[in-house]
Formats: sequence, C-alpha cells, structure tokens
Amino acid sequence: MSSLTLDEKLFTYAVPTEQSFQQPYAGIFHFRFWQYGKWVEVVVDDQLPVKNRRLIFTSSSSRNELWSALLEKAYAKLYGSYSSLISGNVSEAMEDFTGGIAVSFKMSSITPDELWMLIKRALTKQSLASCSIEAANQEDVEKDHGLGLMKAHSYAITGADTVKYDGSSIRLFRLRNPWGHKEYNGPWSDRSQLWNAVSENEKTKLKLMIKEDGEFWMPAKILAENFTQIELCNLQPLCLHSTNCLWTITSHEGKWVAGISAGGCTNEDTFSTNPQYRLRLFEKDDDPHDEELTCTIAVELLQKYGRKKDKINFYYIGFYIYAVPQRNQHSRFGRKFFRKYRPVSDSGNYINSRSVARRLQLPPGEYVILPTTFSKNKEGEFFLRIFAKKNNVSRENSTTTSAFNPEVNWTEVDVDNKSALNVLKDAVSETDTLSASEFMELFNSASSDTYHLSLETCCSLVFAVNSPGQHGCLSPQEVKLMVMHVQKLQGIFDQFVDRETGLMNSHDLRPALSDAGFELDSKVHHELWMRHRTSTNKICFSHFVSCVAKLQKLFAIYERLKDPQPKAIHQWLLLFIGI
Repeated sequence: MSSLTLDEKLFTYAVPTEQSFQQPYAGIFHFRFWQYGKWVEVVVDDQLPVKNRRLIFTSSSSRNELWSALLEKAYAKLYGSYSSLISGNVSEAMEDFTGGIAVSFKMSSITPDELWMLIKRALTKQSLASCSIEAANQEDVEKDHGLGLMKAHSYAITGADTVKYDGSSIRLFRLRNPWGHKEYNGPWSDRSQLWNAVSENEKTKLKLMIKEDGEFWMPAKILAENFTQIELCNLQPLCLHSTNCLWTITSHEGKWVAGISAGGCTNEDTFSTNPQYRLRLFEKDDDPHDEELTCTIAVELLQKYGRKKDKINFYYIGFYIYAVPQRNQHSRFGRKFFRKYRPVSDSGNYINSRSVARRLQLPPGEYVILPTTFSKNKEGEFFLRIFAKKNNVSRENSTTTSAFNPEVNWTEVDVDNKSALNVLKDAVSETDTLSASEFMELFNSASSDTYHLSLETCCSLVFAVNSPGQHGCLSPQEVKLMVMHVQKLQGIFDQFVDRETGLMNSHDLRPALSDAGFELDSKVHHELWMRHRTSTNKICFSHFVSCVAKLQKLFAIYERLKDPQPKAIHQWLLLFIGI
C-alpha cells in the first residue's frame, strides 16, 4: 500500500476516488484487485475491526485517514479472511494491486551498478519496489538487524538520486518503513551529520525531511550490503538498456489434473503429460549490448487459489522451455521427445510461492513451455503469462482432430483360428443379430479377463457402429467389424498396459488415443477423463474402448452436420462428452 501511493494512476484504479464519507453516504466502499488476468471489484461495508477504539490491523498516522484500513478489509475479503494475508512475498500484493509482473532478486545475484540501474529505471516506469532482510528463524522476524533496520520486514523503495559530497557523487536510495516510524540510523540517515556538508538546494531537490515519519535516505552501498532481497513489480518487464521497449502479453489458463495432466518434474516418467504451450519468436531484440540475434521474453507462472480462508497452501512450481525441431512443428510432444532433448531454459529451482518468473533471451524460433508442479498428481489451476516483443505469438500445444478410420482399422487385423472373432462367427448365423448384452457375453467368453468389456462399453460400441433403423442390434457383418475394431484397440492398449495389473496408467490415455487417431485439446481430454476417471488413476481395457467408441461416434455425427457447422469441433465435443 505504501508503494502504491507513489503512482496516482495505479492508486486511483485500485482505490477509486469517487467515494468518501460525505453525503450521500451509504456505508459501502469498492476497490479493484487484479486476479489472474482479470480485474475483480470487491465491495465492503464501513465496519472495521478495533480494540479500545483503535484499529487492530493497518492504520494511518492520521486517525481520520481510513482508506488503507478499508482497502485491507477488501483484500482480506478477496482471500477469505485477514489471516489469509499473513506471510508470503510482497510481490503477491504488488501484482494484485497493479496487474503487473513481479520479479524477485537475491542481492547476491546482481552487482551494485546493476542494482542502481535496475531500481532507477524501475522507479520511472510505474513500478513498485521493495527490499527486505532475510531472517534465519522465526525468532528473528522484525528484530533489529543493526542500523535500525529490521529483519523479515519489507521497506518500500521510493526514490533513487545522487548527492554531491566532498567532490564526489554519492548514490542514495530513499526507503519507507510502512509503519511510519522506526527508521534507519546510519550514514545519510535523517539526522546524519553528513547532511551538514550538503547545500540547501541539494536538500530541497531530495525533499529531505528531518522527522520520524518512516522515510529516509540510505547509501546504495549500504543497502546492497545489508538487504538480501529486492522485489519489483512493473506493468511490463523492465529494459535495462533501452527506454523504448514494446511488449505484448499472451496468457493462458490451465489445470493440473491428477492422472492426466499433473505430470510432475522432469524426473517423473509422466513429465510429458503436463500442459504444453507453443511460443513462436520472430524478432531481433533491440538491446544494443547484445550482438547475437536474440529475442527477450519474460515468462511468469502463477498458481491459483493457494490463499484460502485460514489456509495457505502453495505447491512447489516451475516451468521448462524446449526448442522445437523443424520436423516437429505441429505435434504435441510425448515421452520420447523429452527424453531426447534438453530444455533451453527453465524457471530455476522449484519454489512453493504463488508465482515464479524469469526473464530470458532466446534465438528466434519455435519453443514449447511446460508449467509443472514438482510432484506429480498435484491438482490445481494455473495462469501463465508470456511477455514478448510484438508479433510473437503463443498458443496451447494441442488441437482436436480425428484421423480415426474404422474401415482401415477393422480390416488391418490379422485374425487366427483361435481369436474371439472366430468364436463369435461360429455363434452367430448369417441372419442372427446380437444385442449389446449378447455381444458382451460372447466376446468375454472368448477373451482373457484383461480384455473383458462391460455392458456400458458394449452399448457405446453398438451405438458407434449401428446403422440407422437397427434399434441397437448388430448385424453379423457389424459383429465382425466390431470385433476387428476391438482387437485393433487391444494392440494399442498392449503398448501401454502394466503387465502385472493389466491396467493402463491414466497419463498414457492421451498418447494411446493419439495412436488410435484422436488428437484432443486439453479441455476435451480433461472432460473425457472426468467421465471415465478412477480413484487409482488406472484405466482398464473396457474404459479405453469406451473412450474410443464415444469419440468415434461424436466425430462421425459432427462430420454429418450441414455446413456451416454450428461450433468448432472442440467446442461441440464439450457439449456431449459427459453424456
């Protein structure tokens, strides 16, 4: 909140100005917060928690100034309670108040010159900046670190300037303790004798105020030596060497779903099942210090809803970026791809915070980004933002198509004398028809337990192959075709089945469907899995056949619709996939 007051446009958007305690007064106030690509308006009443007639939480030095307490109440309502605001990184609130992208720097990772350039540029670009000193343990939180500075306590950085002293130029940062008191007391602090050698014009330029208001100047060198972390939030990524950076933002919302798309880190065999997003980089970076043909991007991954009423639970998250070879421009990538190729970049170590962000430079070309949790089967929703130069585009790395050809699949099967087909041929005359239950009994009698079909699956198969007017019964020719169909699917299922259990891991459902000829985008695949989901995240052969039969029929119906078709195929499938 303290940093937000430095920029009028940012402040008045989060705290709309057309409201006061004057007439007409209704006792309600509204505020705006950014939440994963959208601005959310939160309305609160004017009752604030107090004890002994004093505000319990955030308060101003002026008892008549209540905007900060009301804003805090709205923010607490957004997350469920005041206790949901305890702990975490300041950058979370910075993003919620501005919609910008926040990054954190370890002080040890940048030089003093880079620090000076970074903060000075940030403060001219609608940025919020803060710094803090890491505490080794809980007992050290907000304890004096020395020089009047507190550990595990965030200070807003409100200015950066120089002062002439003894023939040299001293770099200074202006910091603000949001408490409104407890100030730094070292060199160049408010009451430092060093100011006696500075002209009144210099003091006026720096707006030096000698009072205990929580705001003070500090040499850049002392800040770098004592503070351990810097947090910056900017509406767009900062350019260190250019003032004319133009960026576009593409964003994606997705889910990690246990069993199909929560594949975990690269150590997991299921890593390839994580959501995939394709990024194409076209342009050369405008950075004159970079002699190579590169593009600058910033990627941020946020996990949703980790702060809930009285509970804070963030997974360890991260992302990986892989270059896409020319010959693989249009396919979703599976296990073999990620075993063969190494990532060109990643977010660093997995961390259990709301977001991870990384700014990097890559050559022009095609890339695929995988947002992941460290452990597999951790369910949650996420928001992925990619900041890049103009004309760069990103999209989900999946589409919904069908190359399933039942005639080809059915006639490709080589049937021997002991197959289920021959058993059924012997049992069905040229004039007999079979119902779904009769087909199930005959097929299962000739198949091992692993390949038994349920009645529901057989009904789906009959529905898929039935011609109009046959009223749910199979002709002898359809019986033959359907058994060939199922045997073809047995061959696919056998590529992924666990020999000990006779079941297929749910993470293999997508590649198995792909082998059968169906490419599904994430939403369609998710809804299909929800329809056939099991508590063990394992799929039996009957479930697999049912998935294929359902897709086969829906694609066939869609193709028969008159042009123009009412919706795109993936939207149309979502209307019926759960039936």
